[in-house]
Amino acid sequence: WLAEGNEPNPYVPPPPPVPSQVPMWAVRVVLKQQNLLDQAEAAIAASGDFALQTVFEYGNFADRNSPSIATLGQALGLTDAQIDQMFFDANALIV
Repeated sequence: WLAEGNEPNPYVPPPPPVPSQVPMWAVRVVLKQQNLLDQAEAAIAASGDFALQTVFEYGNFADRNSPSIATLGQALGLTDAQIDQMFFDANALIV
C-alpha cells in the first residue's frame, strides 16, 4: 500500500477523558468564575433534595456521572459539553 504511493493519515490522539470526580471547592470556584454560583445555590435550595444540598455544602467531591450534576446542569441551562468543560476547568485548578 505504501509502495503504491499511499500515505497513512497522521496520528491524532484521542481527547483526554473528562475527569470523573473533582473537588467540591473547585466546583464552587468554577461556578463563581462563570457567574453561576448564586444561580446554582438557588437551584439547589429550590430542589428540596436534602442529599444534594448536603453534598453541595459539605461534600468532598462532585461525580460527573451523578444524576444530580445532570439535574443541576439542566437548571443552569448547561449542555453536557459545557458541564464536561467545567469538570476540566475544576480539575485544572491549583491553589
